[in-house]
Amino acid sequence: MADNYSILLADDEPDIRRALKRSLHVPGYTMHEAGDGVDALALLKKTPCDAIISDFNMPRMNGLDLLTQVRIMYPNMLRILLTARADVHLAVRALNEGAVHRFLLKPWDHVDLKGIVRMALHSMQTAAPEQPEDR
Repeated sequence: MADNYSILLADDEPDIRRALKRSLHVPGYTMHEAGDGVDALALLKKTPCDAIISDFNMPRMNGLDLLTQVRIMYPNMLRILLTARADVHLAVRALNEGAVHRFLLKPWDHVDLKGIVRMALHSMQTAAPEQPEDR
């Protein structure tokens, strides 16, 4: 039986969100979409999610700022940052500050992304203390 998880995809490019949905097309995964960080935070207030995958370069709020806020508001949520630029300083900062669990470059490998998300969600579920249902 497949686990049921809710995943938020935050990217200002609809084609990237569609590609992420194709990459993560797994029974039991429910996908939600936001075009930027502000919309992602608004969606999270109404719709609990287990994971967020965010682009770095977005209007109104970049992905690192978004994931930093998500870490504070929803500390048990899996956070993955995507970027098209190989910026070592950004990756180190994101990981050191604890804002992200993984830092991935575009274009991503579909099989790797699916495996990373599956393993991280499973390990977070087994490691996280019981949380109230009303996240």
